[in-house]
Amino acid sequence: LLLTTVFILAATVMLTASRQEILGFIKRQLPSGLLAALQKLRQYLREALLGWCKAQGILAAVTFGLLLVGFFLLRIQAAVLLAFVIAAMDALPVLGAGLLLVPWALAEILLGNTGRGAGLGLLFAAVLTVRNALEPHVVGKQIGLHPFVSLLCFYYGWRLAGIPGILVLPCIILILVKLQEWGYSKLWR
Repeated sequence: LLLTTVFILAATVMLTASRQEILGFIKRQLPSGLLAALQKLRQYLREALLGWCKAQGILAAVTFGLLLVGFFLLRIQAAVLLAFVIAAMDALPVLGAGLLLVPWALAEILLGNTGRGAGLGLLFAAVLTVRNALEPHVVGKQIGLHPFVSLLCFYYGWRLAGIPGILVLPCIILILVKLQEWGYSKLWR
């Protein structure tokens, strides 16, 4: 383990110090057409990543708004802070609004606060429904995929590889679509 760690650190330092030389060597080995396509693709993926981040921000803002309204209706103290924390958790894969809202709702019901517990459960259902309905449309619009294609990518990405699949499959589809648009591939007509 120590030898592997030292090797990885040394290789990282050496590669970082020689980055420009290595990239220059690789660029000289690639045909100019392929190099142009890769540079164009790199720029597009950077823009798509920024679009995905923007989409997540929009979805987090919608979630925050729903939670804030729900917390005010349920008369929960520190509503703004709680809505912010839960919306931030909801933007992260795997972690979601349910990670906090579901146990909180169950605890409220077990403690005899059935109204508040049911309200928190309904709030979670509303957040889940709205986010799942908006996500394919918002993400697809921001990264340049049709909402239905985005929905299919999310579903099949999840079925194939879980959370990494949700992130990777849309990127693969984007790459294929852009290569087709730019005339670098002839997958369909």
